[in-house]
Amino acid sequence: MPAFVVAMTALQYSKLISFASGLTDSSFSEMQRVTEPELMDDQTQSEAYAAADFAEAHSHIVDIFGNCFPGEELTGHILDLGCGPGDICFRFAARYPGCSFTGVDGS
Repeated sequence: MPAFVVAMTALQYSKLISFASGLTDSSFSEMQRVTEPELMDDQTQSEAYAAADFAEAHSHIVDIFGNCFPGEELTGHILDLGCGPGDICFRFAARYPGCSFTGVDGS
């Protein structure tokens, strides 16, 4: 799960906690997690990860977040730690154009 760093009101904070709680709902429990090394060992592994299709899972994260802030124009800076190829950042940027994003990954 990405790490979000934003300035927010108490109400927005409570909605963010609700968002984080929603990430453990039953729709994610059906996903089978395949563990991977913390860092990719070579370029082939990084390329294979970048080419994988995470569209459904990553879109779901953005949708759950959006449900916590319906109709709100969000602004600010989002920091995604461990972002991989940046797919979730790109999805959030498309949904929230008023925000700026920084993605950091070790691979």
